[in-house]
Amino acid sequence: MCRFRCDSEVAAWPQHPRIGSEGWQCRAARKDRPPLEDAELFDVDRRDIVSRFAFWLEPRCDWSRLPRSQRLVGWCVALHGKPIEAVRARIGHHKWEAQTGIKRPEVKAAYPDVIGALHSGFSVTINPPRGRNLLLLEACSDQVWEAFFAYRIDRPFFWRRGENRFGKANRYEYWLRLYDRLDARDRSAIRRHIRSFDKRPRFSVLIPCYNSDLRFLRAAIRSVRGQLYPDWEICAVDDASEDPAVWRLLQSAAQREPRMKIHRRRERGHISAASNDALDMATGDFIVLLDHDDELALHALYFVALAINRQPDLKLIYGDEDKIDENGRRFSPYFKSQWNPDLFLVQNYAAHPAILHAGLARDARGFDSEYDGAQDHEFLLRCVERVDQSQIQRIPWLLYHWRATPHSTAEAVSAKPYALDARARAVEEYLQRHRIAAVVSTQGEFQRVRYAIPAELASIIIPTRDQASLLEKCLRSIKEKTDYELYEIIIVDNSSSESSTRELLQEVARDERIRVISVPGEFNYSKLCNRGAAAARGQVLLLLNNDIEVIDPGWLSELMSQVTRPEVGVVGASLWFPDGQLQHAGIVLSPERIGNYAYFRQRRGNTGYFSQLQLVRNVAAVTGACLAVRAEVYATLGGLNERDLSIAFNDIDFCLRVRELNLRVVWTPHAELIHRESSSRGLEDTEEKQGRFHQELRYMQQLWREPLHDDPFYNPNLDLTDELFTLAFPPRLRAPWKDFDRANKATGKGGSPNNGD
Repeated sequence: MCRFRCDSEVAAWPQHPRIGSEGWQCRAARKDRPPLEDAELFDVDRRDIVSRFAFWLEPRCDWSRLPRSQRLVGWCVALHGKPIEAVRARIGHHKWEAQTGIKRPEVKAAYPDVIGALHSGFSVTINPPRGRNLLLLEACSDQVWEAFFAYRIDRPFFWRRGENRFGKANRYEYWLRLYDRLDARDRSAIRRHIRSFDKRPRFSVLIPCYNSDLRFLRAAIRSVRGQLYPDWEICAVDDASEDPAVWRLLQSAAQREPRMKIHRRRERGHISAASNDALDMATGDFIVLLDHDDELALHALYFVALAINRQPDLKLIYGDEDKIDENGRRFSPYFKSQWNPDLFLVQNYAAHPAILHAGLARDARGFDSEYDGAQDHEFLLRCVERVDQSQIQRIPWLLYHWRATPHSTAEAVSAKPYALDARARAVEEYLQRHRIAAVVSTQGEFQRVRYAIPAELASIIIPTRDQASLLEKCLRSIKEKTDYELYEIIIVDNSSSESSTRELLQEVARDERIRVISVPGEFNYSKLCNRGAAAARGQVLLLLNNDIEVIDPGWLSELMSQVTRPEVGVVGASLWFPDGQLQHAGIVLSPERIGNYAYFRQRRGNTGYFSQLQLVRNVAAVTGACLAVRAEVYATLGGLNERDLSIAFNDIDFCLRVRELNLRVVWTPHAELIHRESSSRGLEDTEEKQGRFHQELRYMQQLWREPLHDDPFYNPNLDLTDELFTLAFPPRLRAPWKDFDRANKATGKGGSPNNGD
């Protein structure tokens, strides 16, 4: 008999009908029992549940309101007895076969001696009948099916109007119901937490208005007045609206709210002039930018004040946002990375909300009317150049609701074409102020910055062993399709034995730009790259796999222009599979898998999460299959770690060490190549290879625990499984007010705002 339990690090049993924050896990010989009210759901005393399995089921659904079609994802291994051959889901006589054999390296690391652990993942889509039913997940060994999971589920006979099935159109609405609601206890706890703050900064909320929709202007003011944090003021300016009702509304609101200041311009000055008038009225410690039709979340200023208490020298703070339509429906959440300077240069992702130190806003001389339409981006660019990056902080909570109407930039940038021109000019001015040689062009809704191409030698280092056809195609594509001419190629031959490879190496060595060096012995990718780097003459090193093929003539020019920027340490490219699917667009860190390829297997034409596949951006790491780095940086770090990471994760480890030097890791979509991943070396399909892989996996998990658990260029509200950039169920966050209350209960005395994560 098997007992079901939540993971020991999560807590006790989940409250019905929600799943524990890390999914469900089953292990044998546990005597934990669920609370009495959940006992029927778990059916822990069923005789058809087998205790020899360990499994994990990821929390992706509302079990009390299942849709017509629901996908279940997880893993399952047999701890003893015969190994698992197949997995299925069953409800009565309805059966659904699962896709099995999905690679789960974290399971292999946890169960190194269990047969089949590496490929223990499964995925199954069920179509449950309406009503309340018992769902069983079963594993097959030697043609015998054994149940390892049982749960009572419910598919409603009717759905409410406007409600859609989970995982489709209204998945975000379901997410909001679970994780973005504050009940009376939450609000009381937040107020208690606020009373404990050592610092009580005052916020001046700037609201410039012009011919505002009165419904939305009321909602904007109401969202400030309803803040749980009480130390604020509203500075609202009517920019000579043609509709007199706007001024009357502001007057009426100011009469009811003593913390509200209002001003009416005699003639229209446009958005920048109105914002500067509001800034002149402000007396707060920090400035909050709020458009006249947008809304602040109820706890927005609480989170900002908490951040200031934890780090008093903060100068610029921003948070996550979503959009809100004319009927108040929220959609399209933007869960943002921590400070991402290359992305911010071409996408003003930090504007909603933007909270600035009042002194910084005034030092930057406010808004410039020459950039109306992109005045906030231009203003923030002038602000960020005045502060250290450590004084900029992201708050990973939804703080701002951006109104989407047919004429707003929230609905489409094309609604305000003049904003595109203003944004391009703002980026140009920023680059000129910093004396950066670059050309700015507009591509769609965003800008592309083409940095000056240096006249420096690039050393292309290609480790190889046999596979002459791959190497020949790689070399030919470089020579025939590369428009950057200052390069040399260093082929690092690792004990090639095939006659065709030896003949090819002898032939290409006649080219004055190609050298072949021999490094015999076991395959050690890090060692091969390091030996190639030692022989290189170039100021820039480019690590390149032998299964790469050039398709874009400007690939090397783009990499060289990016990597020679003094603030940049490493640059990675956009790599595609031969079938046209994306292989690499940067790496997202995770504690189980170390690194996940962002947008893996996406088709061409997909723009990515908020257009990220179109934009140069900073990432935690890039793949070593095509990695550009300045030779001086490579030498400073001692190259790749050939002792502990001979094959896997050496590129991620190197990128993390680069970031410790306060240098950026950049991914660019403007350098495209084809990559036949693992074509030359093959897969990790032997016990020896798997043993080495898991040794390197454990090394990374021990050395880089903190960044692996919190990738600064990802967001804890987004999923870390195979569905990157989708909603996390649940988010990897802890509510600070709950931590504060728990600390108070544990100590029996008042706490400080530094409690919690």
